[in-house]
Amino acid sequence: MGKVGCVENTWRVDGAIAKHLETGAQLQLEAPSSGIVGFPQFDGRVFGVRPAAENSAELTFGDAYARGADLIARYQPSPGFPFRTEIYWRIEPSPTSERLLQLSLIVSVETDLLDTYPSVVVESRVPADRCQVMAMDETGQPIAAGRDQATLITADCQSSGKQYCEAVHPSDASEAMLATASPVEGNATLQWQLFSRFLEKGVIRRARLSATLITDGTEASIKAWYRRFAGEAPPLTV
Repeated sequence: MGKVGCVENTWRVDGAIAKHLETGAQLQLEAPSSGIVGFPQFDGRVFGVRPAAENSAELTFGDAYARGADLIARYQPSPGFPFRTEIYWRIEPSPTSERLLQLSLIVSVETDLLDTYPSVVVESRVPADRCQVMAMDETGQPIAAGRDQATLITADCQSSGKQYCEAVHPSDASEAMLATASPVEGNATLQWQLFSRFLEKGVIRRARLSATLITDGTEASIKAWYRRFAGEAPPLTV
């Protein structure tokens, strides 16, 4: 296992495959839309990233490396998606016995072109029977907003008694233009559409998301998790 300073890398990159050494979860770097799969805690596919245009190709893989708990992948501009894209995936140690899984995602886009709209979709598929899309402020209090201003999606994994939650950081909520959750026959697709606004040349657009799988899916525990995420400062290494 490699190290960065005194911090051990928790990912191993082997060509176009990245494997998380503690959980065994994997990511196909040349197909980032597939997301992270192979969790021992549940049969889900988390934080896939792809261009938002219908029938678009995968992001064009450049290179990837591990740094501490982060898997960092860089994707090159292509005719169909002329943006440099950098993605950080992280699987974090669960701080409590109620939280079985904790993940984070940072997506950044940049271009040298004029008059561009770098819309991307972040998509997860989880075993769930019911979903809820909502908006919360930094303290975890619900606010009146439509799905184009949502900050939190929850999914009830009723067969296992677990609750899966995804959130966009409230400071980045303006980058999440649309949130949807569609449960069909025991599986739910959760989507965030990011960066739909005009992007100026040389400007970096960035959004942070977090996800957790918890055994105590009460409103209080979900709000407590969301408040912790909302209070986190942006990582200095991004």
